[in-house]
Amino acid sequence: MKRIEVFQQEEFEQAKNRESALQKRERQVLVSALQGELAENKNRIEAFVSIYNDMLQTLKAGDETPQYQQAGDILQRHPSLSKAVFEANVGKFSLLDIKLAGKLSKFYISLPKDQEYINIERNVPIDTVIKLLEKTIKDAEDIMPQLQHYIDALQKAEV
Repeated sequence: MKRIEVFQQEEFEQAKNRESALQKRERQVLVSALQGELAENKNRIEAFVSIYNDMLQTLKAGDETPQYQQAGDILQRHPSLSKAVFEANVGKFSLLDIKLAGKLSKFYISLPKDQEYINIERNVPIDTVIKLLEKTIKDAEDIMPQLQHYIDALQKAEV
């Protein structure tokens, strides 16, 4: 009887260790996937800001007739950001630290949902377009520190 009891205890410990190892791997995969998505979003914002900063500088320089005054233009209100990893894995957030999971969820929820476009007619004053571009750029840049914070937090959580 004692041997059976010892054997069952060993089996229980092995199963517990396998479960723990599996959970650790799942956590690492989740953290890596979220880091990748956030880094991708950071790159998208940087590209978005770069493109619109170039457009803004061209408008401010006033060397040539702005493109929008020739044929109109469409302004993307905010960068297109991915939430696919978050949405697919929200049920696994219990693998993360509870505070990090909560804050990360709130951050993802705060990101712009649907893409918004602003139609800029040819007769819109250049000052209005400049202000609109400045606001659009600032709004995108305001997301960057939060993104970097969560990338760093996930990197620390990975250890």
